Amino acid sequence: MSLRDDLLADLADLDDNMSDDQEQDHYIENSNSMNLSDSEDQNELKTNYNLESLTKVYSSPEYNAVISEIKSFSSTPLSQKKVYGPIEQDPEYKLVVRGNELSVKIDREMTVIYKFIRDLYSKKFPELESLVTNPMLYAQTVLAIGNSVDITKLNLDILPPATKMVVIVTASTTNSQQLASNELEQVFSACHVLISLIEAKNSIVAYVESRMSLIAPNLSEIIGSSIAAKLVIEAEGLTGLSKVPSCNLQVIGKNSQSGIGLSVISNKKHTGYIYDSEIVKSVPEDFRTKMLRMVSAKSTLAIRVDLQRQATDGSIGRKLKQELVARVEKVLEASPLKHTKPLPVPFEGLKPRRGGKRVRREKESTAMTELRKKKNRLLFGVEQEEVVIMDEMESVGMLGQSGLGKVRASNGVSDKKIGISKKYQKLLNRNTNPTTSGLATSLAFTPVQGIELSNPKALLEQQKKVAEANARYFSGGFASALPKK
Repeated sequence: MSLRDDLLADLADLDDNMSDDQEQDHYIENSNSMNLSDSEDQNELKTNYNLESLTKVYSSPEYNAVISEIKSFSSTPLSQKKVYGPIEQDPEYKLVVRGNELSVKIDREMTVIYKFIRDLYSKKFPELESLVTNPMLYAQTVLAIGNSVDITKLNLDILPPATKMVVIVTASTTNSQQLASNELEQVFSACHVLISLIEAKNSIVAYVESRMSLIAPNLSEIIGSSIAAKLVIEAEGLTGLSKVPSCNLQVIGKNSQSGIGLSVISNKKHTGYIYDSEIVKSVPEDFRTKMLRMVSAKSTLAIRVDLQRQATDGSIGRKLKQELVARVEKVLEASPLKHTKPLPVPFEGLKPRRGGKRVRREKESTAMTELRKKKNRLLFGVEQEEVVIMDEMESVGMLGQSGLGKVRASNGVSDKKIGISKKYQKLLNRNTNPTTSGLATSLAFTPVQGIELSNPKALLEQQKKVAEANARYFSGGFASALPKK
């Protein structure tokens, strides 16, 4: 086959896929705007849209080929698998890429089939879609109930006990109609297809996650296998992912609908697949943006290690994750308790100085004199005398009055002088002899030797003896000196 034929075949497949997507979109829009209570619209739905036209992926050869290859590769233990050369050339890596692309198509087809089942079965049990919101459980419940009238006799153990009780009570009071045989057959077929698609998607996800430990072991240790697989597929390979800086790595997988007028309350800015990883979700909401930047930086290092096929056991990834955990513990560590300190004493101005003898005498030294007080006093009805002082006239007050202007003379003793304290007076009295004059000297002038050094203590003793002799012999007159008989 020539290159031209290959290109024409690819264009034909692309047109078929686009037509299938357009048909599915058209079905969803019509079913959303359709009133299911109208029998004519229901008949149009059944005639225009059958199950075969909505299950293009389920009946495609690609679906069967990918699922069969996944089953064959999953049977091989991962421990026996070794990768040589570039990782993009490995067949399992190519299967991972195809599996992720197929999972996107399966998600879209599951949405269409789930809508198709609800539209048809709402005639029988319209409240069931609001009671059982899980697509897998909803399909299994529809298969269990079918056209039964008495639901209490059915086995609904697939549902949780609380949901089971609510479904049974609601089914007994609902206004329902029996489905036709062809409608019931289409519903059962759609349920089987939906369950098969969900199981296929789960197997693809499990396979991709299991093989990410082989493709990117260190990256999987940090952010998990599922997030690592999404990053690798989005970047079209591990080589392209290794060229992405950490600031751009954190926005890979960002929701593009956040900027077309929808609410951005739940859409975080600058967030992608890594924001949904377990290590980022484990921290409080206030620290997730900071944690996202740190995880992106460590993931960039792990991707480059995986590209070089080093540390295939994921040891470097575990080491980087431990560093992140230690960093998070440090960030979330509670701040030390702050002791409540007492408030400082408020400033209330200068405090009054302590009083006492010294303070009183200092005040008395600058107090108003008696002369000044007399000058400032006036007598009622008496003419005041005035004197000229420096070209100005000043009144003398009571100083010019007879008998009233005299100032008492000072007695020579002033209490305003500050004397020596008693402590220092005792010290001075201890060192000074009261019987010795301040002009006394120990030098004596004699006619024989001239100047000689005398002993003041001996002189005092001699004077004391003379005084005692005088008091003894001459105090009572001459008769007192005579010897007594």
